[in-house]
Amino acid sequence: MSCDISVFLETTTLLRILNISTNLKMISRRTSLDKEVYIEVFGPDPPCARCHAVWKNVEKAASTLKQEGVEVMMKRLDIMSKDAISKYGVLMSPALALNGTVKTMGRIPDASEVERLIREAAK
Repeated sequence: MSCDISVFLETTTLLRILNISTNLKMISRRTSLDKEVYIEVFGPDPPCARCHAVWKNVEKAASTLKQEGVEVMMKRLDIMSKDAISKYGVLMSPALALNGTVKTMGRIPDASEVERLIREAAK
């Protein structure tokens, strides 16, 4: 009978250790991969073709990085709005800001460049 209890206790202890180990791995994976990057695309309202191209490139890069656990929050802003001007100053359209920092202005970054910028911002 005491042998059965000791086997039960050993099994229970091993299961608890495995459960704790699994939970720690899940937590560390979640914290190392789950990053949020806030992207703002500036342009006129309604958006011009160049601003639309930037938006599409951001969407493409975001979908690629989502598989790696990077969450991208996208927002369009009117380049002539008081909020945009007061926060960033005068910008050339299209402009792209990541986490509150303008990264490109007056040109269309391709999807690979946007992906690189998002990776840097997610670090």
